[in-house]
Amino acid sequence: MKDAKSFDLLYKGLNVDQKLAVSSIEGPVMLIAGPGTGKTQTLTMRIANILLKTDATPDSILALTFTESGVRAMRERLLSIIGNTSYYVNIHTFHSFASEVIQSNPDEFIIATEIEPLSDLERIHIFKEIFDKLDLKILKPFNSKYYYLRTAISKIQNLKREGIDINEYKKYISESDEMPEKDKEKNVELSKIYELYESKLKSYGRYDFEDMINFVIEKFKTSPALLQKYQERFQYFLVDEFQDTNSAQAELLYQLSSYWDPNPNLFVVGDDDQSIYRFQGASIENIINFNNKYPDAIKISLAENYRSVQKILDSAEKVISKNKLRISTLLKISKDQKSNVKKEKKENCISFGEFSTSYTENHFIAQEIKKLLEKGEKPNEIAVIYRNNADSEDIADMLSRMGIEYTLEGGENVLESGIIVRLLHLLRVIYKIRIKDEDLDLFTLLNYEFLDIKGLDILKLSRFASARKLNLFEAISHSEIAESKLSDLKSLKTLVEKITLWNELSANTTFIKFLEKVMDESGFLNWILNKENSYELLNKLNSFLSEAKRLNYSKKNLSLELFLDYVELMVDNGLGISEKTVDVETKSVKLTTAHKSKGLEFKYVFIPKFIDKKWGNAINRDLIKLPASILKTVDLSNDKAIKSQLEEDERRLFFVVLTRAKEKITITSAKSNQTAKYQKSAIPSLFLYEIPDDEIKQIDIQNHEESASEILKQILSPHKAEEVTVEEKDFLKDSLKNFKLSASSLNSYIACPYKFKLEYLFRTPQQKIRALILGSAVHSALEKANKDIKLKKPVLVEKVLSDFSEALKLEILNDSEFSEIEKEGHSILKIYHEAYKEEFYAESENNLLHVEKFFGWGFSRPLLDNKIHLQGKVDKIELLDKTSREIKIVDYKTGKPKSRNEILGNTQNSDAAQYRQLLFYKLLIDLDTTLNFKVREVELDYIGHRSAAPKRENFTITEKDVESLKETIRKVTEDIKNLKFEKTTDTSVCAMCKFKFHCWPDGIPAPTNVQLNIGL
Repeated sequence: MKDAKSFDLLYKGLNVDQKLAVSSIEGPVMLIAGPGTGKTQTLTMRIANILLKTDATPDSILALTFTESGVRAMRERLLSIIGNTSYYVNIHTFHSFASEVIQSNPDEFIIATEIEPLSDLERIHIFKEIFDKLDLKILKPFNSKYYYLRTAISKIQNLKREGIDINEYKKYISESDEMPEKDKEKNVELSKIYELYESKLKSYGRYDFEDMINFVIEKFKTSPALLQKYQERFQYFLVDEFQDTNSAQAELLYQLSSYWDPNPNLFVVGDDDQSIYRFQGASIENIINFNNKYPDAIKISLAENYRSVQKILDSAEKVISKNKLRISTLLKISKDQKSNVKKEKKENCISFGEFSTSYTENHFIAQEIKKLLEKGEKPNEIAVIYRNNADSEDIADMLSRMGIEYTLEGGENVLESGIIVRLLHLLRVIYKIRIKDEDLDLFTLLNYEFLDIKGLDILKLSRFASARKLNLFEAISHSEIAESKLSDLKSLKTLVEKITLWNELSANTTFIKFLEKVMDESGFLNWILNKENSYELLNKLNSFLSEAKRLNYSKKNLSLELFLDYVELMVDNGLGISEKTVDVETKSVKLTTAHKSKGLEFKYVFIPKFIDKKWGNAINRDLIKLPASILKTVDLSNDKAIKSQLEEDERRLFFVVLTRAKEKITITSAKSNQTAKYQKSAIPSLFLYEIPDDEIKQIDIQNHEESASEILKQILSPHKAEEVTVEEKDFLKDSLKNFKLSASSLNSYIACPYKFKLEYLFRTPQQKIRALILGSAVHSALEKANKDIKLKKPVLVEKVLSDFSEALKLEILNDSEFSEIEKEGHSILKIYHEAYKEEFYAESENNLLHVEKFFGWGFSRPLLDNKIHLQGKVDKIELLDKTSREIKIVDYKTGKPKSRNEILGNTQNSDAAQYRQLLFYKLLIDLDTTLNFKVREVELDYIGHRSAAPKRENFTITEKDVESLKETIRKVTEDIKNLKFEKTTDTSVCAMCKFKFHCWPDGIPAPTNVQLNIGL
């Protein structure tokens, strides 16, 4: 090491508690180190002291920590203290240590040479196979059979982290007598998944990241000689972030140190108040176990804080003191901190403001940051720390609009980034031309910038394909395509040729070589390189390619089809590929989640969206509750206990965020918050009221909102309609010839005029989703049943089921899809038939007037104002009164039944589309001169759903409602005539739209209809 004088000089700079920790080098020691108390310096000085005061060699010291960044920080600090000797000290994460044991002993571990780590994409594929194979009654619901897949992965990872194998898990389940029956059934099914997963890992020659530690633990149990080799090698053990180590990591540590029991040189550093990584309720499990194992261990608490001013420390302590499960309570250890910062200020260090909307809230934060930067504050001393990744989107957007540079902490899911969305669409088109199912993807792809295809050419191509019932690929190569007068047919034909060649290439080379060729020859890579932010885009692309290369390396025969299957499954289940964090020191404002902020410090911290249900008091969405007995020291036996632990976990997270700040914290919330799908009211988090009132300065909300109103209206301008060329206008006018408005097209226009244009005028390719296939077959079966009923024939349930299956055979489905949809359809129809069996078996006179009645064809010509052509099809018309000629309209629905208020549009997020459809059908009959009937009532007949029984909702329509509909139709028709086809400003509806990647490949923007009506 450098020399004793250097050490003595650094030692003199330590406080009393730090000196005690550094000097106590023999026996078990527990160091409680709160935020900003200098734990890294203490820990590394202790290593230096061991080398200085004992005969121990550097190689006999093992220091373990939680993250690679923690390893790097410890190594760098130790290097500055003891010089090159630090390179011989064993500093690892638990996983890197386990990996070194495995790689150093290949004869003991078969995995060292014969099996490989599992990639994220492979994990998804294996779980898909398991869910496809197993007959699971609860964990595999129809229409969403992978609904529990993500949760199953997470729970099995939790079990492995706690060192619980399949046999132990089964034992826990069998002994969980107090567990509710449904929860127990879920765990039994999860155990089947776990067992098959382990079997498949072996058969595929793979292992989990979590398995590495468990492999070493098991090998140490079965190979005493190997364990003894490492026990004799290591004499001193130091563990950082001990509160976040899991049961498996703790067991590995105790295996190594047990050689020196009952008095091992074991030094653990932790803080239960900062335990935010272990799963629910496990915050002090290891610390309690350590105390039980070594009751005479020296316990030291670092009380001096070198980061935050005292007012921040006091407020943070007031908050965390509400937690009952704390070391300070259980072990009678004082954790009160005293600030060693000299910049103590008299004014309040914490400010709070509750804004009217999240837009004014975000604008306030951006404005405050701008003021700090203009005063000369360093950007990297400013952080915006939020609860979840999704919370960053609108804040980042506001900072960008106001010209403030920021760094978004790594971890973004690159599968959701614009460039990867574009690349995946290109790959899907290449694959789907084999099965002639590429239409919608090809239409989307043609609109992407890197192909440089003219918009009008795409529209003309779509109409040409629709008129001749061709897919787009066939249309481009059609002998009569020249009639469409495309301006650059050559570019389209060249693209078709390339796609054909790429398809052949995908079958004749490795996947990665194929992918690199496609990116190069399509112009995709060149397009990225020419973008201003090419550095950021390339990082996202490389993160994606890195995972693809890993998969191709382990799966040499990886095909395009298989790769796309993996990716689709990840997207469908909310899993992703994280963007790699570029380890570059940036001079910009930091945007990060609460979890990722741990270990960081900033002069100014902003905490936005500090609202109830986001910060504390959250709904427990634990889809599979593991047996409570897994945790020995914490009560999770009932919902009340679970809720209490969840609240304490969330409070710890808030404590971590508060203690990132050196001088100033600004907390904000909004009464009205815009989410991705809707706007909702909110109140501040309960944790706000745990900070003493006299420590919080209230922000002057009124002045800010009044001044922000006009600025926001300029900044948050709505999406401008794309400029329409004269040629496109002529094309649209031609498309409107002979156009007839239906209930569906009317609802489509109201939801989004641009979507209406794509669907009904350009006739873009349509892909029939699973729910529509089910609905079509159900309608067909009931149509045939009603025709028999009309003829007074009894309809047996077997006939209905048979007709459903026959209708299903007309769809393009593989055997698995057919079987699943048939099973669901039969289940729904059996229940429906039983519910209304008297209608199916009636042989006497019935009131059925029409079945599947068409309007707007043949002699039926409903015209509004003698000029607006309407059309439609009514499922069933029943005669209610022959004398008065009153009828009832019945419309079948196969989706999840809506409440009466939802149908009428009286709930917050309902659109009244189904009720408008009923109104439209009444209007059709009123305007049809071939019929002489009066509509007395209308009915929505919900056939049933996997989670709901059949039900019927009847309505009596008023003339006021009909007149309102007429005005809507007149207005919509006029707008269509005037070619008003802007994209909707209420982008909350875009997430479920089939055109979302066409309209928003870079991500769906926030709804601007709300932004511009902030009502200030």
